[in-house]
Amino acid sequence: MSIFLLPLETIRELESLLSKFWWQFSTSSTNSTIGFNPNFVWRSVLEAQQLVSKGVRWTIEDGKNIIAVLGEPWLPNKLNPMVISSNPSLIGAKASNLLNMNGTDWDTEVLADLLSNVIKT
Repeated sequence: MSIFLLPLETIRELESLLSKFWWQFSTSSTNSTIGFNPNFVWRSVLEAQQLVSKGVRWTIEDGKNIIAVLGEPWLPNKLNPMVISSNPSLIGAKASNLLNMNGTDWDTEVLADLLSNVIKT
């Protein structure tokens, strides 16, 4: 491949496939430990990890980048930014699955069906 000029889209697809391959064995918990002889920067990152994670939120945009509807902090709720539901249809669902066909707004019918036990009317 180093002698051919590949289209940019092909390169991006290959990079995506490589990333998926290397991260496929990663679990949903990517917490790291302090290690054996950590430097100042690594100690600082681990110290701040809990504080940062409390304020981190996903940006929805088209919803394709959100890994999962469940277990990711993307709701604009300071107390609980996670969707909590026992609906089996949400397992593995992305936020893009909750948008209308144009991908411009939430599909309120789908939300009402899937999250009826969460939404209080």
